[in-house]
Amino acid sequence: MGSKISTFGFACANVVCCAAVVIFFGRNCVLRLAALGAPYKEYLCGVIVLVLFYFNVFFLFPKLYLKGNTFAYIMAAFLCGMVAAIAELVFVNPQIAPLLNASFNTTAAQAIMRKYLFLISLRNLGIMMIGYTICEIRNQRNSREQHEIRLRNVVQEIDALSVDNKNNFIKVSNILYCQQARNTTWIYHAGGNIFLRYGSLKKTAELIGADRMIQVSKDLMVNREMIDSYAEDEVVIKDPILQKKIPLSCSSTYFKQNGEKTQTIWQQKSLQLANICDTEDNSTCENIHSNRKKLMSLIKQNQYVRPIHSFIRKHPGCKASDIAAKVKISQSTVNRILGQLKADGLIEYTGSKKTGGYRVVNR
Repeated sequence: MGSKISTFGFACANVVCCAAVVIFFGRNCVLRLAALGAPYKEYLCGVIVLVLFYFNVFFLFPKLYLKGNTFAYIMAAFLCGMVAAIAELVFVNPQIAPLLNASFNTTAAQAIMRKYLFLISLRNLGIMMIGYTICEIRNQRNSREQHEIRLRNVVQEIDALSVDNKNNFIKVSNILYCQQARNTTWIYHAGGNIFLRYGSLKKTAELIGADRMIQVSKDLMVNREMIDSYAEDEVVIKDPILQKKIPLSCSSTYFKQNGEKTQTIWQQKSLQLANICDTEDNSTCENIHSNRKKLMSLIKQNQYVRPIHSFIRKHPGCKASDIAAKVKISQSTVNRILGQLKADGLIEYTGSKKTGGYRVVNR
């Protein structure tokens, strides 16, 4: 429902802006002659400006500039601005047409061309530049969002600023809680580290993973996996690195929405863990902890171990060439790390050479 309202509001804002542009450029006759006896033509000139803007946004920019044809984009924008300027002059003042046909032999035609055509062309190019700026900002934002999503999906990390304003990559699984302060979101990480991201708390939670974060008050979201206890007025977070508990104030309203669901998830996970340990005489639990220690040791030795292991875990049956292409690591490095992971019993190759692939060992 919220997305529909947002889309409707965006559409209404576009309609209002379009109407404002048509009225402004229709009534503003500083850059051209007035349409004597036909004021509707002036408003139609505003429509010409609007068409020029959207033609740049939806056709020239994506079809030329984003394809790498920068020179073709500049020339096309220049020609479109000139053609629109000439069309506007001829459309508003029909008496200009015969003057243009006279090859500018008269002083009146030369004055009109010097005074109006040049100014209108500059205005049209300015409109094209506004469209280019909007498209470039949107393109940069989309590229950044795609990079952040890929980073989270492949290596389970997000980028954030440290307190000394330096870029860092932090593990999503070690995030304790996020708190909003004005237009920034503070991220509290296990081990006492604090990071920040510009933007709303909701956007940060979506990037981390909406299923991972749970909102406990208006400006506070906590990692569901890090909750030690949850009551109507307080939620306690456990720091797995410092081995200490952090009490936080919460709202009874959000507790009614999320408290029962969270407690049910805890009970299910506790039962699953108890069943595994009972049926396997704790051997499975010990193997899991042993594998985790081996993996952490390899991660400290080589920075590429984590993304490769994460990719195999998310894509069981993948081949070495798939890993190198998706994670963007050289084939030789991938083969070397795969050998280390396989030697330590963290992954295994199943199937034939043609149809088989790697998978994470969970034993």
